[in-house]
Amino acid sequence: MTSTQVWPKRKLAEVADLCLGKMLDKKKNRGELHPYLGNIHVRWGRFDLNDLPEMRFEEHEHERYGLKRGDLVVCEGGEPGRCALWNDQVPDMKIQKALHRVRPHSCLDSQYLLYWFLWAGQRSYFDQFFTGATIKHLPGEKLARFYGCSSRGARTLKEKAAHLGFSWAISPPRG
Repeated sequence: MTSTQVWPKRKLAEVADLCLGKMLDKKKNRGELHPYLGNIHVRWGRFDLNDLPEMRFEEHEHERYGLKRGDLVVCEGGEPGRCALWNDQVPDMKIQKALHRVRPHSCLDSQYLLYWFLWAGQRSYFDQFFTGATIKHLPGEKLARFYGCSSRGARTLKEKAAHLGFSWAISPPRG
C-alpha cells in the first residue's frame, strides 16, 4: 500500500483557509497602528521580529489580516514558499500583502504543515506553482492547489525535516 492510499492527497484550499496580507498604502490605510510582518521577517521555520514596522488596520480587518497561534505564514515572493509557524510571539500581529496566511482546519495539524512545507521547499516542489520569468511569485490561487498528505504522516515528515538539517524539527522553538 502506498503512502497516498493511507494518507490521501488534498489541495491546501480544502484543508485550510488562505489569505494574502494587506497592501501597504499610507494614503488609503485607515484605523489604528498595529505591528505587521513583511517578507523580510519570515525565515525558514522562524521569524525575525526585530524592528517591526506598523500599519493602520480598521476594526473589520483584524480577523482577515491578523495572526493566530498555529497559522503558517508563507512568503509570496522573494523566496516563495519560505514559511514559519506563528505562536503568538507578538500580540495583535498582522501581515502585509507579500505574505500568505494559511490557517489549517481541524483536520490538519499546523506543525505537520510546517514540516511539509520545509520538506517541499528543500526539494523544489514549489517551483511548479511559481509565476514570473525573473522574479518568482507564489500567488494565492496556485498555493490553494498545492497538494499534501493528511496529518497522519507527521512523524515521518518530522524525521525528514530533522534529516534535512532543521535541527529544531523535533522540538521547534516557541517564541
